[in-house]
Amino acid sequence: MNFEIRCYNAPRGTTLSESDKGELVMAAEHNAAIDTLRNQVAKSRAEIAKLQQEQAELQEALEHARLFIRNGIELGFIRMPDADTPDPAHDTLPKIEKALATCSQAQQGGSND
Repeated sequence: MNFEIRCYNAPRGTTLSESDKGELVMAAEHNAAIDTLRNQVAKSRAEIAKLQQEQAELQEALEHARLFIRNGIELGFIRMPDADTPDPAHDTLPKIEKALATCSQAQQGGSND
């Protein structure tokens, strides 16, 4: 978005009325506010890019963990506790799957810039 405030310069020797001076002050304040908003938007975009990168790294780590656990179980290197044994190992893969689904949904929802 481009915002522009027209500034009127009075010819030399011309005296500005109090109303004109007030309008010039308001225009300058408006320009300063717009610059502040532009800076905030730029910082927000940079923070969003950083968070998206971090999310991608976390998602990749979760995918590796999921594959490692699945392969370990299937190949017999990881022995799961009995189903009736209360153990957090039963919840690990479902939690990883849920986190990956959340990442996927966030990417689909966040692609509308």
